[in-house]
Amino acid sequence: MMTLLHNEKMAPELLPFQFSLVEKMLRLISSREQSIEQNRQGDVDDRFYLNIYRMELERVKFIMKSYLRTRLAKIERHLVYIVEKDRSELLSEAEKIFALNLLEARKTHFQETFFEKVPRELNIFEQDPVPDRVSK
Repeated sequence: MMTLLHNEKMAPELLPFQFSLVEKMLRLISSREQSIEQNRQGDVDDRFYLNIYRMELERVKFIMKSYLRTRLAKIERHLVYIVEKDRSELLSEAEKIFALNLLEARKTHFQETFFEKVPRELNIFEQDPVPDRVSK
């Protein structure tokens, strides 16, 4: 997971979403949390080790959240490129929904703010209905 996070942070473009690894890590986190909750009422030594397991679990969750935050930041930064070049195969389903919602929000904001004053041929949002291409 650390390698995945490091690669995503260092790559200038968005890397393909690692469905299998992320799903596996989420299942592992969930099972570990259940295990910790079941063994919560033990003696002092058990609670000490459970606290260590809990801290390790929090570290893994932090890495997972960092990976997802990094991907969302790249999607925000390169939204037009991802949509124009139809790079939707790099995104998870939740990221596709996020990208479409963000594009619609930006389009609405830009239209209301200043594209009403710009000629139609210079308005990139009026030239091509972009959201249809991302939803493939």
